[in-house]
Amino acid sequence: MGDWYDVILTVDLQPDVPPAELAELRWHLGLGDRPADLTIVAGEPWHAAAPRTGSAAY
Repeated sequence: MGDWYDVILTVDLQPDVPPAELAELRWHLGLGDRPADLTIVAGEPWHAAAPRTGSAAY
């Protein structure tokens, strides 16, 4: 028998979050398709500009 883990995420978003950012959040949570442009973290110093080879996230 395998281990089972639950992760509960509660997010209180502002009502004016742009639809593009909501779509990206859905993708990060596995609830939608990958948007053409990832804009939430673009420009941050830790942002990965290009997909990593072998990464399942991309």
